[in-house]
Amino acid sequence: MSYARDGSSPVEPSNTAQQPEAVEDRRKHERKPSDVDIDLLIMGDDLSPIAEVHGFARNISKGGMNLITAGSIPRDSDLLMIFRSTRQGAPPVLFARVRNCTEQESGWYSVGVQFMGMPAALSSPEWMHQAASKLFKVA
Repeated sequence: MSYARDGSSPVEPSNTAQQPEAVEDRRKHERKPSDVDIDLLIMGDDLSPIAEVHGFARNISKGGMNLITAGSIPRDSDLLMIFRSTRQGAPPVLFARVRNCTEQESGWYSVGVQFMGMPAALSSPEWMHQAASKLFKVA
């Protein structure tokens, strides 16, 4: 199974897939399809980046988004999400918490995140420079 970049779900052959029971949708906000490349910095307890994962948004709402990644991200991990953009200037950055991570077929993971307020410590230019230096080997 592979995922389409337009945010649509993969289609299972009807003779092999069983339809799951209906589950109540508890989301507060309507989801919209999305197809944005995102670099995810997994943050440690001290808010320092401990790993980087690349993904893309599958859908987005006011409260969060669903991402597709090539690697698993532990539940309750804090993420600094850096949106890749074709526009010049600083890319948009959001802070989020992983609410679920489900392995899909072919090594992909579906990751649900909830948007959180940006911690004050992460807003400083000094922190951004240190994080970039550590992860991207920038002087």
